Amino acid sequence: MPNELVMGELVISDGNELRDRLQNFPWADQFLRSKILVAYINNNEIIGACGIRRRLNYLTILVKDGYHNQGIGKLLLERLINVTRIKGIDFITLITSFSNHNALHLFYKFGFKDLTWYSDGNKKYLIMFLASSAYEPNFYLLRIILSMLPKKIISETIEIMKGRF
Repeated sequence: MPNELVMGELVISDGNELRDRLQNFPWADQFLRSKILVAYINNNEIIGACGIRRRLNYLTILVKDGYHNQGIGKLLLERLINVTRIKGIDFITLITSFSNHNALHLFYKFGFKDLTWYSDGNKKYLIMFLASSAYEPNFYLLRIILSMLPKKIISETIEIMKGRF
């Protein structure tokens, strides 16, 4: 059963406004490069963040340890998806570990679909995709394109994730 949601505020930013607060946050460099960033702040501390970066609209989401299963990830993702739709971003991609069951459940709940998978030899990772309804017919074409992503991009993303799952 989820814990009670910690009271906080959602802040939408391009990363610049939150630069100082993000310095001690895990994966700070990834969030600072976000073109859209949603942060959940409690007592002037960021306890969760969700951002979109690069041309392929990579999603990065993290809720600090001790704050899991409180609905913060759901709030962050919901707000980020709403902002991307307002800004006309047609799709979001992400990479997550097959073993991260909580994240997979959340992503499926929001309508993300499996594109392809990748293995670094030790773990398997799933590349997922969420499209606006107008972009949906191109899902299969994007699936082919993303399956041919340079391994360097996938490897960089996986390196960031290592140690978290």
